Amino acid sequence: MEQYREALTQIKYDPLSMGALITMHKVDLFNAAEDLFDALDPYARLCREVDCISKRDGHLVAHSMDPLGSRRALQAVLGPHYWGKSGGHVICLVAGGAGTAITVNLLTQANLQDRPQRLVVVNDHQCGLDMLRSIVAQFDSTVEVEYVLNAYPHRNDALLAMLPEGLLVIYATGMGKDRPGSPFTDEGLFPLHSVAWGLNYRGELDFLRQARAQAQRCDV
Repeated sequence: MEQYREALTQIKYDPLSMGALITMHKVDLFNAAEDLFDALDPYARLCREVDCISKRDGHLVAHSMDPLGSRRALQAVLGPHYWGKSGGHVICLVAGGAGTAITVNLLTQANLQDRPQRLVVVNDHQCGLDMLRSIVAQFDSTVEVEYVLNAYPHRNDALLAMLPEGLLVIYATGMGKDRPGSPFTDEGLFPLHSVAWGLNYRGELDFLRQARAQAQRCDV
C-alpha cells in the first residue's frame, strides 16, 4: 500500500510528472490512495478503479477509461446488436479492475440488444466478487449476473461446458502475464461459435494458444 501512495505522491507534487497509465493493480491503487486524488471521473467513482491519471489545473484526477475502451473493442469485434442476434452469454475470468469495467459496460448499454442475457464472473477471492456485486447493485439491469468463487482451472472447464453457443469468453486475469498458466486446462472446450477475448499481451499467452488450437479444430 505504501508503494502505491509513494508513487502517486511523486506524480502529484512533481511538476514534471504529467500523469500515468495504469495497466495492473488498478483497484488496489484506488483503494490505497483514493484520498490523494483531488477529483474522480464518474467511472472511477463507480468502478472504484483507476487506469489513467492526469493533472488538471494543478489537481490530480483519477480516470477509469476501461468501460469506454471495452465498449469500442467489443463493438469492433462483435458488431452491433450481437447479443440480440446470438442469444449468447458471457463468462469473465476475474473481478479486478478490467473485469469490473467490462461488466459495467455490458450492463449499461442503452440498447437491450447490446446486453447479454447472462454474465458469469469468476474470481479467486471473495472480496473481489463482493466489490463487484456492490457496484452491480447500483444498476437496474436486465442482465442476470452470477458470481463464482473459484481458483481451479478444471472447475472453469466445467463452467464452459454448461454455457450456450455464441459465448464470449473474457480472460482478464494475470495468468500468463505476472504468473504462468491459463484459467482453463487444455481439456476445456469452448462452446461452438464462441468468441475468445484475452486482455493479456505478454508472457506465455497460454489462453491464446488454447483458443487458437480450438479454432483450428472447430468453429470457435
